[in-house]
Amino acid sequence: MTHRQLTLQALRRESHGAVPFVPRWELWFDAAKADGRLPSEYRDLPIYEVARRLGFGLHGREGRVFRREYEGVEVTSDRSGDLRITTYHTPVGDLVQEEIDTPELRLQGVRGRTTKHLITEERDYGPALYLAEHTRLVPTYEAFLEYDRYLGDDGVAIAQTGICPAHRLMREFTGYVEFYYEANDRPALVERLLEAITQADEAMIEIVAGSPADLIGHDGNFDSMLMPPPVFRRYFLPFFQRLCEAAHRAGKVVVTHDDGRSEDLMGLIQESGFDAAEAFTPPPMTRRGVAEARRAWGDDVAIWGGIAANMLPERIADDEFESHVRQTMAEAEGLDGFILGLGDNVPTDCTWERVLRLRDLAGELGCFVTPK
Repeated sequence: MTHRQLTLQALRRESHGAVPFVPRWELWFDAAKADGRLPSEYRDLPIYEVARRLGFGLHGREGRVFRREYEGVEVTSDRSGDLRITTYHTPVGDLVQEEIDTPELRLQGVRGRTTKHLITEERDYGPALYLAEHTRLVPTYEAFLEYDRYLGDDGVAIAQTGICPAHRLMREFTGYVEFYYEANDRPALVERLLEAITQADEAMIEIVAGSPADLIGHDGNFDSMLMPPPVFRRYFLPFFQRLCEAAHRAGKVVVTHDDGRSEDLMGLIQESGFDAAEAFTPPPMTRRGVAEARRAWGDDVAIWGGIAANMLPERIADDEFESHVRQTMAEAEGLDGFILGLGDNVPTDCTWERVLRLRDLAGELGCFVTPK
């Protein structure tokens, strides 16, 4: 049995032997490589090669089956100190996004904070509509296959598709909080822009269904306060259902990145058609653990994660850290659809010794670990 086989079996909720252990740890790896904490024998190796030697399953989250192109739009990027400014130049006006991107964030591979979104006033809707109407999705199947071959039997490539149209509108165009003001103050403009974004992204469904990927990653970072159930049902659910239904007809598995405070959305995540909640984050970071998810989802939604990132830093005592991992494994006992992993990532203030202890503890508790 291979990491790839076990991972796919778990995501399909099929009976299998050992529990797959497929953690995300690139935040820690990149920071440790940059600041010298990575042991010397690994410093010149890429993350996947180090993971192979440690015996982890490879978390293939860099797969893509399409790229976005903009017709008649020039995109420029400038920097002013720690401020990164991205401008979309359209024939009907410019859209500007500003993001704080410090050297410390870049060193640790962490995305900066957006301080200005594309839409801040009514006149921005014209260029935003042009941008949406002139967006094209272009399949990149060959690049995906090359990535998948690189992972081989040591992991599964996830065809990452980004987020649904309404989520893109919130996160990229208006900002989460500002979306609600815009929807109240300028509802017709918001609906027209959402319709244009949705029309462009409908191509995603056909591209995903026709792609060579077994595993599709779509949306995530859900928060019950930022997108409460009525908003999720109205704006998110229809697209999720269309995408998942098309992917399932093509024999594919669809996972969503469930690392947020989504306690009030669990029923809707299941109703969306997702096969698995990846980066599943338990207490103390959220209010629901593996046991609560099993009661909510039954066998319909697999769980990939279960270890809270804030239980891994050096400041957490060894017995507290180990108790947390053991509790997760106990709650997952007998669940076919379970992959032990992180919610969401090994943090940068973890130690190398704890990374190794996590690997060893996973093996002791019945996970598939194959160190070389």
